Amino acid sequence: MKKISIITCCFLIVGIVGSIFTVDSAVDKVNFYIEKKKKELVVKEDILDTDKAVKLIKLNLFSDNDISQRTILNIKKSNDNRAIVKVDSKVGKEVFTANMDNGVLTLGVDEKNKWLNLNIDSLNDKYREENNDHYFSLIKNTREAKETVKGALGLAASHGAKIKKYWLNIGVDDPYFDDNSGYESDIKNREKYEKVYNVVDVYLPTSVNVDLASINGFNSIGGINIDKDMVKNFSISDNVYVPSIMRKINSESKIDRFEVKNNKAVLNFNYENEYSFDDDADSSQHFGNSLKIKTLVVNTASKSLIELNSKGKKVADEILVNVDEKIKSSDSDIRYDEYEKINREEAILESVKGEISAHLSRLQKLNSESDDESYDDDLEQMEADLSDIESNKLGNVSFYDNIKAKSGDNQDIKNLIDIFKKDEAHFNLNLKNNNYIGNSTVNSDFDVFIVAGKGVSDTIKINSANYRAKLFVVDGFNPNLKISTTDELDLKYILYKKISNDRILQRINDKKFDGSLRHLIYSDNSKTVENPKIEVDAKSLRIVD
Repeated sequence: MKKISIITCCFLIVGIVGSIFTVDSAVDKVNFYIEKKKKELVVKEDILDTDKAVKLIKLNLFSDNDISQRTILNIKKSNDNRAIVKVDSKVGKEVFTANMDNGVLTLGVDEKNKWLNLNIDSLNDKYREENNDHYFSLIKNTREAKETVKGALGLAASHGAKIKKYWLNIGVDDPYFDDNSGYESDIKNREKYEKVYNVVDVYLPTSVNVDLASINGFNSIGGINIDKDMVKNFSISDNVYVPSIMRKINSESKIDRFEVKNNKAVLNFNYENEYSFDDDADSSQHFGNSLKIKTLVVNTASKSLIELNSKGKKVADEILVNVDEKIKSSDSDIRYDEYEKINREEAILESVKGEISAHLSRLQKLNSESDDESYDDDLEQMEADLSDIESNKLGNVSFYDNIKAKSGDNQDIKNLIDIFKKDEAHFNLNLKNNNYIGNSTVNSDFDVFIVAGKGVSDTIKINSANYRAKLFVVDGFNPNLKISTTDELDLKYILYKKISNDRILQRINDKKFDGSLRHLIYSDNSKTVENPKIEVDAKSLRIVD
């Protein structure tokens, strides 16, 4: 809450009691109101007690962002055959709801309590940005201001906040929000946060499935704790922060199937990302996550990047990635910086072009030293074209065939041209047409991108039978591969410079492979194979490292 907001609260409270106070006494008055409000908001109540069987828990708890990110759900084994829902609320009575219908227990937040999530600063951004005096006048004289201030003070009370006077300034001592930014901070201090968390305890006689509805907030859940054998299957729909949510779920036993529907361009389990499984990251300290999963299912839209690289921390025993045409992406494209993490093709194509250019230079030099000058001008022009990315010729396969025809007895260069000529022409055509801006070329060529790292699971299965996939294997990782494609298994980028061009050319028509990555490249089985094993069923697959 900004300083002007607190000053506004103080003046309005002062106006209500009809007295004029000094700043110190106004602050005391506001704190008295907040403390009183805080006690009123702390409520313990049973919101459901039934003998009806529960098969599915549907969580709509989280429609209100502030209440949701300060709510912990515990799913516990009951001592009898009744289903009971108990609430320890820090935001008032009858805020949380529980309804039963055909075996589905729906937990939600009553929208009438939404005022708890209001903030004074959100009333009128335009006035606040242009002139704080105008903003103060607006707050003071509008009917909406009273409810907004009431909501803001109620929110402050539910946080356990206190107003403090620092020299000539007024600030907020809030155990939930950082004083300066207004965002959650110091998430490792669990004891401090538990004072303001709501707790919903669900007692059930038998295990259930759980469905978490769409979430829009950054930290849209405080935490979910699951007793042993109480949840079989867990599903999350349309959530950009799936790994962040998963970190906040603790399960005493393994969940059989954890299924997510991903409609974002990037779903990231990378240890470098802030939504990580890295034990060393600050964010991983949140509620000491111990989520255990047998099978993690990721149903994803096409044109998406799924990054399964968790610095050796196991996410699930098995990970299934399904490209689903029914899921429509909510993002326009994979960001340039995300694509650059797995872009190896551009550097290789530039290297290939350099090799061809050097070969043409040698040919030209040899021809200039001989009596035969018939090819001299043509070779010089080819070399000039190769150094000029705007050349129209570079976007045509025939240009590279012409170079091959003039390459004499150098079979290695001829093989190199045959291996890469289509990719070189395609790449340079996009450059010429200004269509290449980091990721557009790769998005036109592929439908799904998978980054696989060591230890993330025992097995990764990629089901992309009708789609073109690209697999990026993290450096130093030697997985077992079982690959089946209907159109093409593209190995040239992972084989380039590792084996001879004639051997790469022999692999151009491959469609299947079963063995270790080391064996695929070097025909060598000496290096230890590491998990996960990667199985791919795709229309086409390119492997890069």
